[in-house]
Amino acid sequence: MFLRSHASPCPAGRGTGPLLQIFLLALWLSAGAAWATIDNVTLINADSDQGFAGFDPIAEAATVVSGALPTDQWNLRANVNPGAASQVKSVKFILRLDGADILTRVENVAPYAAYGDVSGDYNGAVFAPGSYELVVSSHTQPGAGGTRLDLDTLHFDVVEGGPSGPIQSLTLVDAVT
Repeated sequence: MFLRSHASPCPAGRGTGPLLQIFLLALWLSAGAAWATIDNVTLINADSDQGFAGFDPIAEAATVVSGALPTDQWNLRANVNPGAASQVKSVKFILRLDGADILTRVENVAPYAAYGDVSGDYNGAVFAPGSYELVVSSHTQPGAGGTRLDLDTLHFDVVEGGPSGPIQSLTLVDAVT
């Protein structure tokens, strides 16, 4: 649909062109125009096939401490807006680590996972420490074909480290002597 920039009278003879354009835009949007087909991205535990607590979804500029998670086998799932799911026929992932492309993948069937899956059993990958950029786009045809519906970018960091558990012991030192 194209909206004209010049004013013209409403077909019924009432109103002005801009009002008709606003009405047509509202009608177009309510008919299913997808502004955001990808809601967010989840960091998946590939061993349990569930999202990691605190990373479902991943917040922009999140920091993931690798040793604080129960496994090093991870995946990234693009969560498609349920209202737009019928329009999405493929999702393309481009993953960069410290500015270098490390993965480009197109998924044609939900769940849409950067490292793929077999019937919902997610494949795992080890994420090296560094700064990541994930570019995710949804498309109207398989193979990232047709019209691109959405394009989102997510940044996150992976750092080494482990869980901070309870204190196991203390040593008392007399600093006076």
